[in-house]
Amino acid sequence: MIPDEAKTFTFNGQEVSTIYGGSDNSGIKSFDKSAFFLPILQANVGLVANLEATARFAAVNVDYMGDLTIYGGGLKYGLSDLLPLPMIDFSVQAMYHKFKLGDFIDAGTFSMNLQTSLSIPVLPIDIYGGLGLDNSTMKVKPSAISGVASDVSDLTIDGENGVHFNLGASWTFLVFNIHADYSIGKYNSIGSGVMIVF
Repeated sequence: MIPDEAKTFTFNGQEVSTIYGGSDNSGIKSFDKSAFFLPILQANVGLVANLEATARFAAVNVDYMGDLTIYGGGLKYGLSDLLPLPMIDFSVQAMYHKFKLGDFIDAGTFSMNLQTSLSIPVLPIDIYGGLGLDNSTMKVKPSAISGVASDVSDLTIDGENGVHFNLGASWTFLVFNIHADYSIGKYNSIGSGVMIVF
C-alpha cells in the first residue's frame, strides 16, 4: 500500500511526484496509485533435519519503464525441538531478494526473520506471526529512462531499512493451504495466497 507521503518529495523547494504520485510539472510520468499489486510464484522444499528452502519469482510489465522482476530465496530452520511448547512452533529464516526494473533500478534486500505459529487442534487453522530485520540497497540509473539526459549521474541509495512485523492465519483443507497476512513496516502490505501441500 502506498501512503500519501510516498507520492511526492521536495526537490529545490518544489514538490515533485514519485513514480506513484500524481501529475506535476517535472515531466516525470507517474501512476497515481494508492497500492501496488504483484503476483509471486513460490516453492517451499523440506530438506534434511529442520531445514526448509524457499524460492520466489515474479515478473510484470510496468508501462514505459520495462519489466519489473523479483527473484530470491532463503532457508528456514525450525527451533521447535529446542523450544518444545504445546501447539507452538518457532523458526528462524534468512532471505535474499533481487529487484530489477528495466535498466533503471537494480536493488537487493537481505532479511532475517523470527517466526512463530500456533496450531488450533480442533480446526485446520494456524495463527502465525513474525519479527524481521531488513537491509537493502538500490542502484538507480536515471539515464536509462527515455527523455533523461545521459550525463545524469547514477545513484546508490540505502533502503528504508529497519524492523517489520507480520501477523496472519492459514487454513488447510486436503492438499490446499489458504493463507493471508498483514505486514507492518516502513510501508505496510497485505499478502495472501494458495499453496498445494505434498
